[in-house]
Amino acid sequence: MQDVEIESLIPDALRDVSRDEFLAALSGVDASWAAAVEEARANNTVLRYRVRVTRGGVRAGLARVPLGSPLASLDGTDNLFVFMTKRYRQRPLVVSGPGAGAVVTAAGVLGDVLRIVTA
Repeated sequence: MQDVEIESLIPDALRDVSRDEFLAALSGVDASWAAAVEEARANNTVLRYRVRVTRGGVRAGLARVPLGSPLASLDGTDNLFVFMTKRYRQRPLVVSGPGAGAVVTAAGVLGDVLRIVTA
């Protein structure tokens, strides 16, 4: 993990506070988030949390992606993987689908409970 560059979505000032302090302070970052969203919109982009893996390393962080990008079309808890290789340079291979949203997570928990009860 020390080789992964991670940009946290949590402001530095809120990283070491209690849960209650964190929740109370969240509204204080609304204006900066609204400004970032508006700046992205003005540049025909959207904000997405993206992980990029290259030969040079791994970086996870907020990215401004063009509206035509597959990443821009993500909705809710969907996940998306884009494979760019020598053969898929012009039209990358895109795989997308549901992530662990509320329904998927609930189904997993129910499955675990049923396995425990029937064991």
